[in-house]
Amino acid sequence: MTISLELDDGLAIGLRDVSKTFRVAGAGGGAFPIPWRGRGVGRATGPGSAGTDADDEEDDDLDEVAPAEPPAGAKVRALKGVTLDVARGTALGVIGANASGKSTLLKLVARVTPPTGGHVLVRGRVAPLFALATSMMRDDSTGRENVFDLARLYNVPHDVAERQMDTIIRFAGLRGKEDEPAKRYSSGMYQRLAISVVFNLEPDILLSDGQLATGDRDFRQRCVRRVIQALDEGLTLVLASHEMAQIQRFCTDAVWLRDGRVAERGSPAEVIAAYEAVEHARRRPVLAAESRSRDHAEQAPAPIAPAPQSDGPVIHDIGLFTMQGLPTAVLEVCEPTLVEVGIEVHAALVSLQCVVVLTHAEAGRVRLVQPEPFAVQSAGRYAVSVLLPAGSVCDGAWRARAGMWWYRDGERIAIRGASTTSFEAHDPRDADDADEEEEHTATDDDRGRIALSDLAWDITPTARVRQ
Repeated sequence: MTISLELDDGLAIGLRDVSKTFRVAGAGGGAFPIPWRGRGVGRATGPGSAGTDADDEEDDDLDEVAPAEPPAGAKVRALKGVTLDVARGTALGVIGANASGKSTLLKLVARVTPPTGGHVLVRGRVAPLFALATSMMRDDSTGRENVFDLARLYNVPHDVAERQMDTIIRFAGLRGKEDEPAKRYSSGMYQRLAISVVFNLEPDILLSDGQLATGDRDFRQRCVRRVIQALDEGLTLVLASHEMAQIQRFCTDAVWLRDGRVAERGSPAEVIAAYEAVEHARRRPVLAAESRSRDHAEQAPAPIAPAPQSDGPVIHDIGLFTMQGLPTAVLEVCEPTLVEVGIEVHAALVSLQCVVVLTHAEAGRVRLVQPEPFAVQSAGRYAVSVLLPAGSVCDGAWRARAGMWWYRDGERIAIRGASTTSFEAHDPRDADDADEEEEHTATDDDRGRIALSDLAWDITPTARVRQ
């Protein structure tokens, strides 16, 4: 079969039978990879850093089974014969387990490293939103000089960088500091400048390895608004993430990489469902033994996921909704919010008991515990919802995860959903009023052990989380 080495007019990215093999570095690793600028030639680099995956910093509740590291000098085939087209204006989500090839695919499109075999075809200006930007900034250069340096790195004309300079500085919140050496910047300022350059140098293709937004609440919201605006203007987005809610929110298309190969391609809902079914089956044998040894009376459901069996329920996703029924990623602390879990039950007369765990990096965890099991009368998809009362969480960034107990023949089986969702809690009250009205503040003694059991729970057919 003849492989075309040209992109059709409607395509932004094309991978043609692409493979990538790395040789694992010994102690100390290797130098940071130099951007590859040739076509099919260049200096091959070691595996290097792929940036920060959101799940890498997740607590042990996720209990990911990490693959064993290969010995130094071994060859690792990160991608194996991948052929993939991405149309202009498409928002493509890339999912898969750790070491499935997601980050490698992004690096090839960004031309950080060349393919070992096959061809990578790209049309347009590419902006990678991962560790490359901050790693290539220089401490002794000013913020303005770093903008021009990054523009050259991304092949952006000088006049474009100059025209966008004010927008970049303003977006990063560095007005008045653009002519100071970057070594005087805080880590947050440093990161905001690099991200602002990526967002505002008019890229045709945006690559993100993990998160589309970072930093404080205001800057994250600014990033999200900018991404949505750029997508409306025809930006091509490739987002690799473990956050299924994020994939569903931003992406119109999805691909699942499994062991370096394309396992599934289609709508985000279809691809995520296929991926989660396989992941559930893979994790169950390892984690089931651990769950049986836990003290179920004292803990939330152990982090095990079910195999897609004939009678076992499956947790598909989780989302937040306003009291008007609209999906949201930002809740007001002083307003009630609905937390909704999408589940699928394969047999009638199944008894379930749900728990939702809300995690904050500093405040710890809040668990929403259903007081009694409920019986599902018929097979099908359901939305299990719980009303989160006003004042239940503090201001800041949170992550929500669902679990449940499944009762069968007197046995209680723990199930955990693979999907999580991130949200921002915002307190519009000023600090003094908030302190006076706060009924409970987590202390060192109770942090991470707050459980809310007297809540309003409901279950209705046909979950709406995926809509």
